[in-house]
Amino acid sequence: MIIIKEESKDYYIFIILLLALSLFATLIYLPENRLYPGYDIYFHYGRIKALIQSIQDGSFPVYIESEAANGYGYGTKLFYSDFLLIPAALLAIITNLVFSYKVFIFFNLFLCGFFTRKAVTNIFKSEQIGYLSGILVTFSYFRLTGLFLRGGLSESLSFIFIPVIAWGIYEIIQGNYKKWYIFSIGFAFLIMSHLITSLLTAIIVLFVLIVNGQKFIKEKKRFYVLVISGIVILFLSAYGTLPLFEQLSTNTFYQTLSKDLNTPAQTKLAFSEITKGLVTGFIIDIDNPLHHGVGILLVVLVNLRVFIRKRNYQIKLADYSLILGIISILVTSAIFPWGKFPFTLLKSIQYPWRLFEYTTFFFAVSGATYIYHIFKTKKKYLIASGIILIASIVQIFINSYNFRNSKFLNSFADAPPSVENLFFLGGLEYTPLK
Repeated sequence: MIIIKEESKDYYIFIILLLALSLFATLIYLPENRLYPGYDIYFHYGRIKALIQSIQDGSFPVYIESEAANGYGYGTKLFYSDFLLIPAALLAIITNLVFSYKVFIFFNLFLCGFFTRKAVTNIFKSEQIGYLSGILVTFSYFRLTGLFLRGGLSESLSFIFIPVIAWGIYEIIQGNYKKWYIFSIGFAFLIMSHLITSLLTAIIVLFVLIVNGQKFIKEKKRFYVLVISGIVILFLSAYGTLPLFEQLSTNTFYQTLSKDLNTPAQTKLAFSEITKGLVTGFIIDIDNPLHHGVGILLVVLVNLRVFIRKRNYQIKLADYSLILGIISILVTSAIFPWGKFPFTLLKSIQYPWRLFEYTTFFFAVSGATYIYHIFKTKKKYLIASGIILIASIVQIFINSYNFRNSKFLNSFADAPPSVENLFFLGGLEYTPLK
């Protein structure tokens, strides 16, 4: 008779729940046999279609979407690596784009939860904190609205690798520095998913490294492996970065000169907007379903901190994460000097609310830790986890309804690319000027 350890049972239950929730979210958001609209999703559909075409006609790797802009062409892939879209393109060739996209979304969700659990478990030394974090991050309000309503496919992929990077930098700073490769792999994949998130992550990592600078002075081996990991990142991400650097060094693009494009100074959030984003998540609203924020569920969980008196290793890490999350919120606000140097150098990030991705991760791991320490017995922990699971399902259900019935999105569903919608190429940021 095979005896399964209690920890193994919990792991298998988590995997089954994660698979079920990922499938549920995919099907309830995308129930019909069609490509759904989204703020940016037609841009990403075009990327996949161009990749399919290049594989079929033997021109892969391709860096120009030859059919974009009525055949004029557009250099999307010089700025957006298509590496992580290859599985979706291959499956679409065998089946069709609609089915392939749904499978891609399913694995997008599942892998986020899987790697979040793995990373948080290793950082916090607790499977229970890892399980809850995996669910909270994957099915968070900001991630669901970003993936479906905004159609930010590349940005949603970055959620998979942020936890891996956090794990890797933890190992370099205070864990087993021989596992430096975790940081390299995570960051290389992040670069190949979304460059803007990579830039923001690099800044946050630099901040964390400076705060922990004494570690590198005392243990020089940690500094050496940090340098090695950086070099490895350059090699692993070369598929996406070399074409980019080649173009930036030899050409001028619309995004570098135009004053019409959105800048952080223009798009930073008023406190009223931030407040809406902090209390949303369970509101049916098809007229204005998109609010930038982490949602009420995570806000409630981090406020449980007031019920904890002790301060051990896990609580300290959770508090550290909570502080980073709060800082991320403040940076999105109107009080932050985005219009002044040196922050004007970061105008390419366009929207400060992108930082809610980090707030989501930091609040999720903090909230999961506080739950674990407040509900100490297994029975109480399971009840609390069950409530969070139900809340996550309700959040998926409500926001999928808002997505499917959004008046704005349905107003341009199946609309053809045209001058009026800029051919679904964003703000034409990557148009060469010479």
